[in-house]
Amino acid sequence: MPLHRRTFIRTSAFAAASIGISAKGLTASAIEAIADGGQARPPYLGVSYYPEVAGHEIDRDIAKMAEIGVNHVRFGEFAWSRMEPREGEFDFSLQQKALRKFANAGIAVVLCTPTAGPPIWLTEKHPHVLRVTAMGFKLGHGGRRQYCPNSTTYREYCRRIADMMGKAFAVENGVIGSHTTTS
Repeated sequence: MPLHRRTFIRTSAFAAASIGISAKGLTASAIEAIADGGQARPPYLGVSYYPEVAGHEIDRDIAKMAEIGVNHVRFGEFAWSRMEPREGEFDFSLQQKALRKFANAGIAVVLCTPTAGPPIWLTEKHPHVLRVTAMGFKLGHGGRRQYCPNSTTYREYCRRIADMMGKAFAVENGVIGSHTTTS
């Protein structure tokens, strides 16, 4: 049964509290520090987040995260099709808007490269970037990590999207780190 986002946030807060983690006291100072380009301070309590899925609920989600003491999030690892909807056409506005909202709430961001989920235009144009299993079956588009990490073509596209992200996010406050892949 899928876990609803609200239930996950409440469950995460309960789990953190049960082991004595609370970042609530840091929120006021963190809001000022992160909004001004500073960094979140320990204890770190973070979650994975997907602005591309959250839609109009992002403001409510951020308020709830701040309320329970979340002081950092990571996002972006599955958003390649949003960041580059067509080859060579980059649009980071959704992630930049989310980043600014998190920074204004005092929640730092670990920005992920979207290399865990290539867009369909890439796998259709270059089907050889798809992974082949030990049994000889080629994986299709749409799964997690369906790409072949040995593909020089895939690695070149990864380098390019990471490069473009670096240029787009270099001036943004609130980013405390980067995450290059997920499995």
